[in-house]
Amino acid sequence: MLSALRRESLVLGLVLASSPALATVGMAEWEIATPGGNTIASRDPIKAEHGVALVGEDGETVHISHLETWRFHKGYVAGKDQDGYFLFREADGHIDRLRSMSLLVGLITQRKIGKATSKWMTPTDGWKQASKHLH
Repeated sequence: MLSALRRESLVLGLVLASSPALATVGMAEWEIATPGGNTIASRDPIKAEHGVALVGEDGETVHISHLETWRFHKGYVAGKDQDGYFLFREADGHIDRLRSMSLLVGLITQRKIGKATSKWMTPTDGWKQASKHLH
């Protein structure tokens, strides 16, 4: 005979396994919204080809692949991917590519974009932020 605790654990496991939302999304999959309505995502099928990616409002268009770090500015996402630094304009998807952090900071200053509205984040921060909504 199963103890009451083991029986409850078994029932809970069966309930969770049968939930469509939990059955289709693994713990390593997550996404967070950008202030401009896009997403930073690490989820199937995107992550297989693009890793952590900046994805458009349609949920499918990948604007930037293999994100390493990013932060938000009003109307923009600034960051670094495997190819270097970028400044992504959320309103129209325009991407400026830069070779260094100093050039990125210079472009932000030149365009009078203003101070960042977030700290620098990494994929670990994205996972932590997304997982807060699971509890």
